[in-house]
Amino acid sequence: MPRARLLQKLKKDVMQFAAYVADEAGSLGLAALDATMPFDQFEVLSESREYLAKHLILGTTLDLQLYNLSAPDVPGDEKKKASAEPGKPVLALEA
Repeated sequence: MPRARLLQKLKKDVMQFAAYVADEAGSLGLAALDATMPFDQFEVLSESREYLAKHLILGTTLDLQLYNLSAPDVPGDEKKKASAEPGKPVLALEA
């Protein structure tokens, strides 16, 4: 890919990310930019596990596995795991 096209694509990606962050900060305030949560997100998901397993896909009870991404050897797609952030957990469904 020519350097100019690569820089153009990079600029587009950066601008989309900046617009997303600005929108989040505008709707949630500066807390939207925090890298930590004021509560234990994994604990909340663990306490809600049974409910989530029954209601994520209606008519089905899922075998729901929760993983803390700070633990070593978490299975799953690296790109998908990298997209998880505080307040925005990632859901991966396997057949």
